[in-house]
Amino acid sequence: MAERFFLDDDDVSAAAKELRALGGRLDDLSKWLVGGLDMTRGCWGDDDIGKSFAANYLQYAGAGEAGSAAAAANADAMGENIRKLKEMFVGLDEDAARRMDKSIKFETKKD
Repeated sequence: MAERFFLDDDDVSAAAKELRALGGRLDDLSKWLVGGLDMTRGCWGDDDIGKSFAANYLQYAGAGEAGSAAAAANADAMGENIRKLKEMFVGLDEDAARRMDKSIKFETKKD
């Protein structure tokens, strides 16, 4: 078990913000990917070769679309959860400090 735990409030906040921004960027890229896949959907034709290609391609294209959307949502959610955890740790630390201050009686030295 760690003897010391340190959380840099500003660094954690910045990391959470960057992760959420990455989620937004991934969302933009996911939409770009879906748009590109939609533009090519069906361009392989209706012959046997085209049907065979479609049977293999569409399952992976759909998985790619779903995976990219999930990655974007997960990055955003992870950033938000990190922000919430940081707030919880800061609150716990402040609460512990208040309880310690109340339980410790400071005596002033009288000359």
